[in-house]
Amino acid sequence: MGVAFYLSFEKSLPELDDLGGIDGKSLAKNSDALAEAADRFGVRQLDSFGADIGDDELASTLGVDLEELGDIPELRKSRASQASRDGWFSAAAGLKTATALLRDVRARPKRYQRPDRLEDELERVVSALRFAAKRKIRFCLKVDI
Repeated sequence: MGVAFYLSFEKSLPELDDLGGIDGKSLAKNSDALAEAADRFGVRQLDSFGADIGDDELASTLGVDLEELGDIPELRKSRASQASRDGWFSAAAGLKTATALLRDVRARPKRYQRPDRLEDELERVVSALRFAAKRKIRFCLKVDI
């Protein structure tokens, strides 16, 4: 079972769709290393921008029993993240995190799996969040399993 992280925006704009194109698998694969980098830089961890949906809805979406949700490590970590009150986050806050993480991947590529792919994904995340921040469009990080 593969896990991928992707951005979702509060408003749908064609420009954001064009900037998207984020596979998200490298972000998920490197989530522990990215969390460590975020802590070193003093920024929020990327998965703390996760959408908060109920367990019933998530189990239904994934086609699993509620008990099976705890068996997916990446999911447990993402679900433990801090969600905003309405599930959306400032793109400027996400941009601060993504920019710091991109700097770390470029400076310390050996800490990451497939750093070339991860760098590409983070560049796309930075571009999309920069676009959204200029327009005050909020976002959240979602998990695709």
